[in-house]
Amino acid sequence: MMIKTSGDARRHWRELLDAAQKSPVAITRKGVVVAYVISPKMMDELVKMRTDLGGR
Repeated sequence: MMIKTSGDARRHWRELLDAAQKSPVAITRKGVVVAYVISPKMMDELVKMRTDLGGR
């Protein structure tokens, strides 16, 4: 998993989106993870897994 600071994410947004198609990207602010960027395929898989487990 790639880790980027929020500043790097802003400056290199296009590259971050490309990287997120292959593997999740964690975004940090002051050393703390504040967000993850994932591909639509991975999101679909996570939603399906949650639904299969009885979640919404």
